[in-house]
Amino acid sequence: MVKKDGVNVYLYSGGRVPAQEVFDKLNSLGVSGKVLNDKYTITPMPGSRNPNVVRIDLLIPYSGRDLEDDDLRKEVLDLYTQLIDLCMPLNPDAVFHKIPYEKDNQDIGEIKKQNVEKKLNNQIVDLHELEKLSANLCKNISIGDIYLFQGELGAGKTTFIRLLINNLFVLNNLPKPSSITSPTFPILITYELNSSQIYHYDLYRVKSLKELEELDFFENLNNNITFIEWPEMLISLPLNKNHYLINLDMISETKRKFNISFNK
Repeated sequence: MVKKDGVNVYLYSGGRVPAQEVFDKLNSLGVSGKVLNDKYTITPMPGSRNPNVVRIDLLIPYSGRDLEDDDLRKEVLDLYTQLIDLCMPLNPDAVFHKIPYEKDNQDIGEIKKQNVEKKLNNQIVDLHELEKLSANLCKNISIGDIYLFQGELGAGKTTFIRLLINNLFVLNNLPKPSSITSPTFPILITYELNSSQIYHYDLYRVKSLKELEELDFFENLNNNITFIEWPEMLISLPLNKNHYLINLDMISETKRKFNISFNK
């Protein structure tokens, strides 16, 4: 947000979790008091209008700089990305709304795209390194995100999704599910994650969109986290703006090439 004396970068909680719980979690994560770029101290505070909301506010002075200045824009986006990374382990009910620089003309999904692709795209990894890769990706997953997984049989799609689900539970201080299996035969398996759900689809045996409609597929995309294997029939559909396509290509028996792309 552009103010009279600078560009404001701030995140705020949705107020669905008690403010004290959010403060306590931020303290336990080491977020409170952390200094970014050697000059911006993170000081969470109650919202100015709603005390149930927790707000993190950073002001970048732009005295002597034009608002369109590239260096200023990069500084804003850098601070914004750092705040996202620091606050991602919060309970999903306290997930922070992200307010980008208004002059940037980029929506939240576009900034997430840059963040994810810069860190994770085009990697060749051993199968045992998928755990670390999944942990990094989980830091950028939000409620409403859709991830489509492509790769031949045996590429590791189900394994990778199993790691993602486990890591999402760990990030939210919840015990891991006792069992995470492939939904090849039931088509859909769901997992409760606080007030939302993780939907894990396997569309290998699905032949038409009508079959998906019978599962309320499209109605369930907005307020949950969705992982989809064998998504070929969906590739050309406008699912929503936070729609990622992950490819796991088999390089050898133990190595995979990981690519992730973002689609609106």
